[in-house]
Amino acid sequence: MVQKEGSKAVIGVVWHKDILHAYHKEIERRELTSTFADKIQLQNNFKSEVRFMEGFSISEILIPKSMLGQSIIALDFRNNFSAVILTVRKNNKNGMQVLPFPEADYVFEAGDSVILAGEAEKLARFKAIV
Repeated sequence: MVQKEGSKAVIGVVWHKDILHAYHKEIERRELTSTFADKIQLQNNFKSEVRFMEGFSISEILIPKSMLGQSIIALDFRNNFSAVILTVRKNNKNGMQVLPFPEADYVFEAGDSVILAGEAEKLARFKAIV
């Protein structure tokens, strides 16, 4: 690696094995969240829940109209609901698209649902406002 285009000053080395490792890790992450998202069934707005530790669960929830057009960071899921967004599932005219670990600036659109992990009680509170 060089500092800037046209420069001959070497600032580091990227090994082939490091690129392959990063690539395989990303593929594995995407497959894991896509597989999980496909297994959750639609059941009203609070679609499904998987308990994984006492008091914690993973749930898929349809984004309510009041949150459409807002970003993940603006809604502050982590502080407001003690929940982490694992995946956004987009249902639009092009079919279903799974976005594993979406960026904080992702803006919710009609048909979006989220797969959240967090305290079951706090996720139930989120369900109540949906």
